[in-house]
Amino acid sequence: VVGVACGMELMLGYQVTRQFGIPAQGLPLLKNGCANTWFDIKALEKIL
Repeated sequence: VVGVACGMELMLGYQVTRQFGIPAQGLPLLKNGCANTWFDIKALEKIL
């Protein structure tokens, strides 16, 4: 699982995936919020 989200959501997702033994990586948003946010597409490409 690869998640792109704010820090808090990444932590919650990590806890759930870890609980079930599912490998996961997270990429934090560069700007927090529910709208008008962005992330580093090059960093995501490296993960994938």
